[in-house]
Amino acid sequence: MAVPVAGRWRVNPQHTYVGFTVHHLLTVVRGRFRAFGGTIVIADDPLRSSVEVTIEVASVDTGDVKVDEAARSPLLLDAEQFPSMQFTSTAVGVQGGTLSVDGDLTVRGAVVPLRLSTTFHGAVRNPYGGLATMGLSATGALDRRHAGITTEFPVPDAPGVQVVGTHIGVVLEVEAGLLE
Repeated sequence: MAVPVAGRWRVNPQHTYVGFTVHHLLTVVRGRFRAFGGTIVIADDPLRSSVEVTIEVASVDTGDVKVDEAARSPLLLDAEQFPSMQFTSTAVGVQGGTLSVDGDLTVRGAVVPLRLSTTFHGAVRNPYGGLATMGLSATGALDRRHAGITTEFPVPDAPGVQVVGTHIGVVLEVEAGLLE
């Protein structure tokens, strides 16, 4: 399994996608957060590496203004009361040949465990400046109720169907630049 060069890496927000999926009625809505920042520290022993990311909640973007407003509202993410989410890794491991990053995602003041299955795509010298650039993909999932988002949104006359599902998929496409 390939791993990046040891060092401190800064997430490049112009070339990184911080996305999510959630069921809406009988389909899936995809969205993203447009404002975020973070660092990845790759240790000499990759299993001792760490990640810290901050996401600005108000930057949520689903492509639908009404859905974005609902996501920012007190019923869901409550952007006014909790303007940011933080992810801090707690462990890095290998599962079935895939790198996993376990961490705590703080949403609405609640700490939610999140495991990210990560694929490292490689690192190259950046031809536009900087030392090196790496790319990786990661996916994970969480239950919004663990973050205190417990409002139920049932659809009348449709047992088991929710306007907003409880399962949230996490989808990341990350580009980071080596700092040191």
